[in-house]
Amino acid sequence: MYSIRIVAARTDIDDARDVRPAAVVDAAAGVLIAALRLWARGDERDSGAADLAALVERAYDALTSEAAAATPDSTTEE
Repeated sequence: MYSIRIVAARTDIDDARDVRPAAVVDAAAGVLIAALRLWARGDERDSGAADLAALVERAYDALTSEAAAATPDSTTEE
């Protein structure tokens, strides 16, 4: 996939040997799909449902905040 090669090139990672570029591209696609589904429902109870760009931004924020919350604190000694 072309977008995986772009991410790999920009991060100087061999996408044939490292899963990270594909994981980043696939996560980004998942975020976009989640936002599109919510937008397509047009649920008026969600004040941001009418603005696709805002939904995509909220979905990316949710992904990055969840990833940060799941990352162990490297300063904590075991």
